[in-house]
Amino acid sequence: MTDFATPRRLLNLVNVPRTPSVHSLWLTFDKQEAVPRTLRHRFVFTLEGTDGKTEEYDLEFSGPDVSPGQPIVIFPPLKAVPWYASNGPSNQSNHRRTLLPVGGEVHIPQRFATDGTKFGGDGKAWHGDSSSNANWYGYGAEALAVADAVVSAVKDGIPENVPLSPTHAVPMTLETVAGNHVILSLRNGHYAFYAHLQPGSIRVKPGDRVRRGQVLGLLGNSGNSNAPHLHFHICNGDSWFASEGLPFLFDSFEVLGSAGSGIQGWTVPAAVKPDKRLRDMPVENQVVAFD
Repeated sequence: MTDFATPRRLLNLVNVPRTPSVHSLWLTFDKQEAVPRTLRHRFVFTLEGTDGKTEEYDLEFSGPDVSPGQPIVIFPPLKAVPWYASNGPSNQSNHRRTLLPVGGEVHIPQRFATDGTKFGGDGKAWHGDSSSNANWYGYGAEALAVADAVVSAVKDGIPENVPLSPTHAVPMTLETVAGNHVILSLRNGHYAFYAHLQPGSIRVKPGDRVRRGQVLGLLGNSGNSNAPHLHFHICNGDSWFASEGLPFLFDSFEVLGSAGSGIQGWTVPAAVKPDKRLRDMPVENQVVAFD
């Protein structure tokens, strides 16, 4: 933090319980120009001493630059059909609330991440026996390059999990948690991250140049995953854990509805009136279709 202002009398406090906490705020602005470059925080609180006397304290500070500029516009990483934006951007999303301590620093690489789960025509994520990966509608879907890019990193060979099982096929470590994955180096310091792919399905290698829409691999259920889906996010480094998540926009998609019940499915409306979105981002629980 910068511009840290500490009241002199606060320095004399001793034996004060300190419990670290993280507070997440979801701020909405009507125009890009209204987004602030920094946020200032002010805390006014009262402490009671052992002698029963109380004192009020006032702490104010400003954080680093919080305005990332204009978000990058990209091609969708999946084709058409209904996709459920599980854990999509919101103030409650597990992605946004997961802080990763790496090398003495804390990162939020998944700040704007989304888990894409495919729904079938029956509004469900699977048919038949849910413990079979092949019975999930999204299993084997093609993961597509979101822009012309260079392949930065690839991980393959991690076996897949049994859907909805409480255990994983391999122990979860920094090497295995993302499963089989691909990282693309886009432009201006942006990296696209694709996780949980099928083992042996990845069609690219580090250093390859790929074109927008090119198939990178197939959607699977490897790593820290309990069902076939594609985890996707944009970040500012070629590491899925030692980087910061960046906002991004899809050039176009349609919102078909919302699935508050999660992968258990959604009720397909009798008459779907798609809400066309241009240069926008699906948020948590939305069901969308890509052009």
